Amino acid sequence: MGKLKSRKMKRKLRNKVVLYVDGDVEIDYFRHIGICENSSLKLDIKKGDENKFFKEIYDEIPHMIILDIDAVTVGQDPKKRYENIKSLVEDHKTKDMTFFNNYSFETFLLNHVCKFTKPIYNSQDYDKHMRKHFDLKDSWSNKKNQASRNKMLSKIDEEALGNAKIRSKNLSNNCFRNPSSNMDSFFEKIKT
Repeated sequence: MGKLKSRKMKRKLRNKVVLYVDGDVEIDYFRHIGICENSSLKLDIKKGDENKFFKEIYDEIPHMIILDIDAVTVGQDPKKRYENIKSLVEDHKTKDMTFFNNYSFETFLLNHVCKFTKPIYNSQDYDKHMRKHFDLKDSWSNKKNQASRNKMLSKIDEEALGNAKIRSKNLSNNCFRNPSSNMDSFFEKIKT
């Protein structure tokens, strides 16, 4: 593996970054806030987990990853995933490129519209909160279709994004504590 070039990373970060996320909700979210954030940063958003991130982290273009602690791939050993995440958030080479939400990205989404500090242990735990705060009819955990994602995103503007940044700062920044998030650090990192 190559060596990380931190000086180059800082210089190039203002231009283009490959951002790995868990799913379509995150992809739609980051595309949506692109119109809210005044940033010259070009985010190349891709679906990918920590394994993909590890493989491509030493490319010339800087990489970042946003992990949901709940996202365990079918057939994946949860203990192995825990160790992978732990090494990402603790290793001096990757900790500044690794961002997370525990239990899931919904922890961060909910903090756009309310101060959400309740632990979530499964997807049904956030269903009622997502339906209430984003005016969704159906179960969010069972129906994250484009119409539901669009409805949720319609509630997220610059003010809501500012609220989420502040509120996520007040959550634990220990990725294995529930709830936790370091998304405020992500936005600080990409700020221009």
